[in-house]
Amino acid sequence: MSRAIITRRTLLRSIGVMGLAVPLLQACGGTPAPAAAPTKAPQTAATQAPQSQAAPSGGKISVRIAVRTEPNNEWQTHWAKDWASKHPNVDVKIEQLAYAEMAQKQLAELATGTMQDVVYSGIKWFPYSAAKGVFMSLDDLVKSNDPGMDDFIPAAISGCKFDGKLFALPSELQTGNHTHIVYNKDMLAAKGVTAPTDDWSVDDFVKFATALTDKSKKIYGTDYFPGTYYDFAALARTWGGDVLSDDAKKFTIATDPKAVQAAQWAVDLRSKYQVTPTHTEASNVGQMFPAGQVAASTVGVYAFLSLGKTVGDKFKWDGVLFPKGTTGLRGFEGFVVMWSVYSKSKQPETAFELVALETSKDVGVWSVLNDGYQPSARKSVWADPQVKAINTIFQRTLDWMTDGTDKGPFPTPYNLRFSELEDKYENTSFPLWYGETAFQDGLNKVQQACEAIMEEARP
Repeated sequence: MSRAIITRRTLLRSIGVMGLAVPLLQACGGTPAPAAAPTKAPQTAATQAPQSQAAPSGGKISVRIAVRTEPNNEWQTHWAKDWASKHPNVDVKIEQLAYAEMAQKQLAELATGTMQDVVYSGIKWFPYSAAKGVFMSLDDLVKSNDPGMDDFIPAAISGCKFDGKLFALPSELQTGNHTHIVYNKDMLAAKGVTAPTDDWSVDDFVKFATALTDKSKKIYGTDYFPGTYYDFAALARTWGGDVLSDDAKKFTIATDPKAVQAAQWAVDLRSKYQVTPTHTEASNVGQMFPAGQVAASTVGVYAFLSLGKTVGDKFKWDGVLFPKGTTGLRGFEGFVVMWSVYSKSKQPETAFELVALETSKDVGVWSVLNDGYQPSARKSVWADPQVKAINTIFQRTLDWMTDGTDKGPFPTPYNLRFSELEDKYENTSFPLWYGETAFQDGLNKVQQACEAIMEEARP
């Protein structure tokens, strides 16, 4: 991968006939540099799920849970231990598994029958694991023991389903890698540029970036770059188009007129307006905003919890939502991290209690305040007064995700060949975005390469 800004994923190759992509950092479910921990919140009891089965005569119920290892994911272990201390009839075994290894682990453990009772997933590999029978359907469990389903953001629940069945509960929903703009307030003041609002448009964004670009000082107005096909999906949706067809069986970057318009806009940022770093400068682009070389950086909402530590007292900054398209839309790619029960668990009800725990409101709020983790998939977490006090962007993002206007599901191909599709996109799209090829020729090359993957059968 030739671009430092694409730091959110790492690929795992050749799992059977299908490679499964795994993101390394948070918007793709991983770990940004953790923020300086806010004031510790008082520990509260997590939302109670149904009581576990009685311990068998002469022994405890044994339940295994897989948790993440990344620094700002320590809340998962913390709350599993807390739950275990309150359930002396259950022997809880906590197994730490790195996010970057989990896709392979799930399929390997399924083959050997060694899967944990409770496992986490990222939306990039979750559908494939669900198709392979890794997870138990939770539909009956949530009906008999509602964990507060109405509190989950709809796009998050959508990401937890496969072929119409619910196989997980979500602990994270975010809008994607480039759905918010953070800007250097000192640069705006020096240039006499008015700060944007959430109601600005893509045309406003171009004018804004142009006004802040200062080539004599090697300062660029922005760093937007649709480095993954799902990042581009959010942009295409801003124009009212998409990167996949409604049935997710076709790639549409060159066949959807609205997607073509979005692609032209992205190319123009570099080729026409020259407000973004060049290809040769891209290796350092991820550090250009903190270094004062980019005036307005496109980020995910998680950055509002970590950027303060990165920028420090170098300059003042703030942020807004990504601008709206010409029809008033603002697309996002709902990235979900979720928790499931192993399909062959001998203690499904107890395992479900732990799933309900790790996706509860109390745990979600605690993870933000103590681990600097982004708000969870529950509306009540985004809207919690303690979370809103950190930055108003969280309530504003919640309002956007839940107003019913914009499309938010993650663009998973019907044939589940996510990794292959992403590889093809990255291998063919960079010359297009950098203006190194004629627009239509570059667009057609991406379309043909990606559509070839879409036409293959499910593995």
